[in-house]
Amino acid sequence: EAKQVLLPFFKMCTTQQPWIIAKWAMSLDGRIATAIGDSQWISCEASRRRVHEWRGKLDAIMVGIQTALKDDPLLTARPSGERVAARVVMDSKAKLPLDSNLVRSIDIAPVWVVCGHEAPPKRTEALQNRGVKVLQFPQLDANARLQSCFDEMGRQKMTNLIVEGGGNLLGSLFAAHLVDEIRVFVAPMIIGGNDATSPVGGLGCRMINDATRFKTTHTETIDVDTLICVRQVNYF
Repeated sequence: EAKQVLLPFFKMCTTQQPWIIAKWAMSLDGRIATAIGDSQWISCEASRRRVHEWRGKLDAIMVGIQTALKDDPLLTARPSGERVAARVVMDSKAKLPLDSNLVRSIDIAPVWVVCGHEAPPKRTEALQNRGVKVLQFPQLDANARLQSCFDEMGRQKMTNLIVEGGGNLLGSLFAAHLVDEIRVFVAPMIIGGNDATSPVGGLGCRMINDATRFKTTHTETIDVDTLICVRQVNYF
């Protein structure tokens, strides 16, 4: 039991990178939103409270730019917890609006924007002037940018990171085998629809034998939802 608790610390000591947790809430048929993008709320109130508890114990919370634009989230722990997590947006063109909830709440918790060489200097300068930490990496490959971001987090001794969407970002992380742990809330509902959104995007694997395997470490009933937690098999 002690070893499982210390795994994020072990990873930081051996790789100088944070423990990466993927989190989402989905229906029984694996949908995180309807075909028109409605997703509030799939998980119950008790499950959402649990997420806020997690946020208050972590060093960073990451989302993709499409999630930031669509949901305009705060990504803070409410009420506040033991730690104040940096809010990290993977945003290749630095499109995060200056009037977004993330930027407007910069005094509550740090905001990082991770962008590429294609980000306009006016956009990066404007974000920096509002107090946003802009990390601009020259790599063309999205996975290389993610690795550079995690390297910087390691230098800052960030031990735990939770990724809360979207599908493209999670798809990139799973394709690169960077996810250490998954926490999924399953709600007892069926959404259906060929165009309804699933949690993980990207190309995925062609054969079942190529799928990344995880080991279930915890299941729990939270009101009407079921929480399932899994970890990479090679950590056991």
